[in-house]
Amino acid sequence: MPFSSSSPSSSGESGFTLFELIVVISIVGLLAAALLDRLRFYQELAEKAAMEQTVGIIRSAIHLKIAELISQGRISSIPGLARENPMNLLAEKPPNYAGEFAGKAPSANGIWYYDSRDHLLVYRVEMGEHFSSPAGQKVRFRLQALPGKRIGKDSIELNGLVLSQVDPYRWF
Repeated sequence: MPFSSSSPSSSGESGFTLFELIVVISIVGLLAAALLDRLRFYQELAEKAAMEQTVGIIRSAIHLKIAELISQGRISSIPGLARENPMNLLAEKPPNYAGEFAGKAPSANGIWYYDSRDHLLVYRVEMGEHFSSPAGQKVRFRLQALPGKRIGKDSIELNGLVLSQVDPYRWF
């Protein structure tokens, strides 16, 4: 019985060449880069949705507070709410709420804070690749009293309060 050697080089089988390995690594790298880009896009989209959801919750809290004051016969207290921190109307503040500051804003991104000097509720955008605003990387809101129709010569009936944007912004 003859002895046969079956080494990989003699049977025609071989592993990856260096060139094939480089091509595979390059393809995997390109796919990973595309995946990370999509991931950042969706993270920014989620940040926008979370910010808008918080604004909606605050607006609901404002309506509930107005209804409470009306039911208690304290309608004259409603205009005073425009000078208060809207976050104080929430039963539970968002985890990214940094607190109240008098003019000096915190430097962290992705947070809410209340500027008590200017009476502004501010959200600092964290992932703002698709965000633009004249205020920089901020979305600013102000509680404003909505005047109603005139009753008598000097008094004005209040129609309510609204949380309105101070500066226009575009996000996506």
